[in-house]
Amino acid sequence: MDPVAAFGALVRGAVIAVAGPEHAEVDPQVTSSDRADLQCNVAMGLARRLGDARQSRALAARIVAAIPASDLVERIEIAGPGFLNITLRDRWIADAIARVHGDPRLGVPLAADPERVVIDY
Repeated sequence: MDPVAAFGALVRGAVIAVAGPEHAEVDPQVTSSDRADLQCNVAMGLARRLGDARQSRALAARIVAAIPASDLVERIEIAGPGFLNITLRDRWIADAIARVHGDPRLGVPLAADPERVVIDY
Protein backbone atom coordinates (compact mmCIF):
# COMPACT_ATOMS: atom_id res chain seq x y z
CA MET A 1 0.00 0.00 0.00
CA ASP A 2 1.21 3.47 -0.87
CA PRO A 3 1.77 5.51 2.33
CA VAL A 4 1.07 8.80 0.56
CA ALA A 5 -2.33 7.58 -0.63
CA ALA A 6 -3.11 5.94 2.72
CA PHE A 7 -2.28 9.07 4.73
CA GLY A 8 -4.09 11.21 2.16
CA ALA A 9 -7.27 9.22 2.82
CA LEU A 10 -6.89 9.80 6.57
CA VAL A 11 -6.42 13.54 5.98
CA ARG A 12 -9.46 13.75 3.68
CA GLY A 13 -11.61 12.22 6.40
CA ALA A 14 -10.22 14.67 8.96
CA VAL A 15 -10.83 17.65 6.64
CA ILE A 16 -14.46 16.59 6.21
CA ALA A 17 -14.82 16.23 9.99
CA VAL A 18 -13.28 19.66 10.64
CA ALA A 19 -14.51 21.77 7.70
CA GLY A 20 -17.53 19.89 6.39
CA PRO A 21 -18.34 17.68 3.40
CA GLU A 22 -18.24 20.64 1.00
CA HIS A 23 -14.43 20.46 1.33
CA ALA A 24 -14.16 16.73 0.55
CA GLU A 25 -12.37 17.42 -2.74
CA VAL A 26 -9.48 19.33 -1.09
CA ASP A 27 -6.13 17.86 -2.15
CA PRO A 28 -4.27 16.75 1.00
CA GLN A 29 -0.93 17.58 -0.69
CA VAL A 30 1.05 14.76 0.95
CA THR A 31 4.68 14.61 -0.20
CA SER A 32 7.99 13.18 0.94
CA SER A 33 9.92 15.32 3.40
CA ASP A 34 13.44 15.89 4.66
CA ARG A 35 12.07 16.62 8.16
CA ALA A 36 9.93 13.47 8.57
CA ASP A 37 8.76 10.55 6.45
CA LEU A 38 5.95 12.60 4.88
CA GLN A 39 4.76 16.19 4.89
CA CYS A 40 1.28 17.60 4.35
CA ASN A 41 0.30 21.25 3.91
CA VAL A 42 -3.47 20.84 3.59
CA ALA A 43 -4.16 23.23 6.49
CA MET A 44 -2.67 26.25 4.74
CA GLY A 45 -4.70 25.85 1.56
CA LEU A 46 -7.85 25.01 3.49
CA ALA A 47 -7.41 28.05 5.76
CA ARG A 48 -7.24 30.28 2.65
CA ARG A 49 -10.41 28.65 1.29
CA LEU A 50 -12.14 29.25 4.60
CA GLY A 51 -11.12 32.92 4.46
CA ASP A 52 -8.48 33.19 7.20
CA ALA A 53 -5.00 32.09 6.16
CA ARG A 54 -3.61 33.42 9.47
CA GLN A 55 -5.38 30.58 11.30
CA SER A 56 -3.68 27.77 9.36
CA ARG A 57 -1.68 26.52 12.38
CA ALA A 58 -4.82 26.31 14.55
CA LEU A 59 -6.63 24.57 11.70
CA ALA A 60 -3.73 22.11 11.40
CA ALA A 61 -4.14 21.25 15.09
CA ARG A 62 -7.85 20.56 14.56
CA ILE A 63 -7.09 18.37 11.53
CA VAL A 64 -4.47 16.39 13.48
CA ALA A 65 -6.95 15.87 16.33
CA ALA A 66 -9.49 14.50 13.82
CA ILE A 67 -7.10 11.97 12.25
CA PRO A 68 -7.88 8.55 13.74
CA ALA A 69 -5.18 6.32 15.19
CA SER A 70 -3.84 3.90 12.60
CA ASP A 71 -1.18 1.27 11.98
CA LEU A 72 0.42 3.72 9.54
CA VAL A 73 1.22 6.79 11.64
CA GLU A 74 3.59 6.94 14.62
CA ARG A 75 3.25 10.69 15.20
CA ILE A 76 2.23 13.94 13.53
CA GLU A 77 3.96 17.21 14.41
CA ILE A 78 2.78 20.67 13.38
CA ALA A 79 5.55 22.90 12.07
CA GLY A 80 5.69 26.53 10.98
CA PRO A 81 2.44 28.00 9.69
CA GLY A 82 0.65 24.63 9.57
CA PHE A 83 2.79 21.97 7.92
CA LEU A 84 2.11 18.44 9.18
CA ASN A 85 5.26 16.35 9.55
CA ILE A 86 4.32 12.67 9.62
CA THR A 87 6.47 9.87 11.00
CA LEU A 88 5.43 6.39 9.88
CA ARG A 89 5.40 3.43 12.25
CA ASP A 90 8.47 1.20 11.97
CA ARG A 91 6.21 -1.89 11.96
CA TRP A 92 4.24 -0.55 8.97
CA ILE A 93 7.47 0.14 7.05
CA ALA A 94 8.83 -3.34 7.86
CA ASP A 95 5.57 -4.97 6.74
CA ALA A 96 5.60 -2.96 3.50
CA ILE A 97 9.18 -4.06 2.78
CA ALA A 98 8.24 -7.69 3.47
CA ARG A 99 5.27 -7.44 1.06
CA VAL A 100 7.46 -6.01 -1.70
CA HIS A 101 10.22 -8.54 -1.07
CA GLY A 102 7.77 -11.45 -1.29
CA ASP A 103 6.15 -10.19 -4.50
CA PRO A 104 7.72 -11.32 -7.81
CA ARG A 105 6.68 -7.96 -9.32
CA LEU A 106 8.13 -6.03 -6.34
CA GLY A 107 4.78 -4.38 -5.66
CA VAL A 108 4.34 -3.00 -9.17
CA PRO A 109 0.79 -3.80 -10.34
CA LEU A 110 0.01 -5.12 -13.81
CA ALA A 111 -1.08 -2.45 -16.26
CA ALA A 112 -4.85 -2.04 -16.22
CA ASP A 113 -4.91 -1.38 -19.96
CA PRO A 114 -1.66 -2.72 -21.45
CA GLU A 115 -0.62 -1.54 -24.90
CA ARG A 116 2.18 -2.29 -27.30
CA VAL A 117 4.76 0.41 -27.90
CA VAL A 118 7.16 0.26 -30.84
CA ILE A 119 10.57 1.72 -30.15
CA ASP A 120 12.65 2.56 -33.22
CA TYR A 121 16.31 3.34 -32.86
